[in-house]
Amino acid sequence: MKKMMMFMLISMLAAFMAACGTENSSEDDTAGEQNAETVMPEETEEAATDVPIEESEAESEEAAEEESTEEEASEESTDESAEVTEEAAEEESEGESDMRLLEQQMTFTINGEESERTAFLQESEENNYSVYVAEGFSYTMEEPNVDQIYFDEDDSQFMRIHTYPKAESEQSLIEDQMKGQADAIQGEAAAEWTPADADNVIAGYEAAVGENQFKTYLYELNDMFVRIEIHTQADSGLEDAFVQMAESIE
Repeated sequence: MKKMMMFMLISMLAAFMAACGTENSSEDDTAGEQNAETVMPEETEEAATDVPIEESEAESEEAAEEESTEEEASEESTDESAEVTEEAAEEESEGESDMRLLEQQMTFTINGEESERTAFLQESEENNYSVYVAEGFSYTMEEPNVDQIYFDEDDSQFMRIHTYPKAESEQSLIEDQMKGQADAIQGEAAAEWTPADADNVIAGYEAAVGENQFKTYLYELNDMFVRIEIHTQADSGLEDAFVQMAESIE
């Protein structure tokens, strides 16, 4: 009976020990799994963190390149705008410089006395020039390529303005015509003459018959030749006035 009781106690103790061992093993396994689960997210987070950093650097570089490109484009646009503005300013300045005043003061000598008069701008659209005509004188179109400015008090004293487009004219023929006219008035070879302050003068002549004086000269103006004829009386003193008006031709 005692042996049997002893055997039962030993069996129970053995079963208890076995049960305790199984629980510990289960707890260890469970703890191991929990540790594994805890470690894996860290590794995953590290891996996940590595990829965005590389992508972020690439995106930053792309953004920097785009910003640099935009800045360069903006600078180019600014430079082009500045150039356009400068060109527009230059054109406007040139346009303003080409514009002539509608009137200006002109001083010349008539009959030995100095006279200051207002001169008004006269446009010759047909012959492509403008000229200032002083008070006391009048401007009129005479025929194609020929205009006239005459003295209001005596229209026998006047100035003719001949214009010859260079593309349609020969300089030598104009000179021959001019000299032939002066020679005919003089009755012999006319003397050479040019105004003291005239620019780009090619040739000029003077002739006289009694009190009637004739003076003419030829010069270049842009794309045309201009020939001036001045008809005055010897004692009128109008030559200076006509020459100054002729010199205002542009």
